[in-house]
Amino acid sequence: MLHVMSASHSKISIRDFLLETEELKVTDAGSIDAAVAEFLPALDLCDEAELTESETQPLVFVAGYVGQKVCNKLTCDLCKQEVVSDKSMPCELNDDYQYLSEISRGGLTWPTDFLVEVVTQVFIVFRVIVSKEYESKFLAASNQKNVLMKLSTERLIACGAVLGECTCGTSMLTLAEMSLSSTCNILLNNYCKRAADKRSSGKQKGKRKLSTLTK
Repeated sequence: MLHVMSASHSKISIRDFLLETEELKVTDAGSIDAAVAEFLPALDLCDEAELTESETQPLVFVAGYVGQKVCNKLTCDLCKQEVVSDKSMPCELNDDYQYLSEISRGGLTWPTDFLVEVVTQVFIVFRVIVSKEYESKFLAASNQKNVLMKLSTERLIACGAVLGECTCGTSMLTLAEMSLSSTCNILLNNYCKRAADKRSSGKQKGKRKLSTLTK
């Protein structure tokens, strides 16, 4: 239901959003900052982004999963209420949502408007940087996940989505940053799967052609 249009890999579907990649270690902060600076003009394109209803609905489910991951890291109940509600999220596990049964491990909860906005902005940033103008530069970056996370943070600050703080003193920016790792993992993992599938498909076609010529 939810698609990112990659310049080199065409549509990437949410249906493969099953696994998260391992945490990536920052080895060269300077190179990451340089890469982020190169992409900053791309963030201006985010203001022009428009999402359809068919895109916003799956983002709510993604945010519900991310909210669970964030809550596992929080000790403050008020902070938890900033990211998820205490209501369970109803979902019919048809073909479009079958992935939820694999990742929820006990059922999802409704994310707050705040968390949905955070996940949505990360999705918009990712969609921009895998577009025709920026994708090759993004793939050349030394640590794509950290670049995406930093760009997402810049975007969240710029659009005013992380103003305020919990009564415990934890800022909304901090809560948003805690959600970035899981959100970026989902998007990047699916992107990598799509790229791998395309390479595998190309190799299979090559083998079939070689087999035909041999015969």
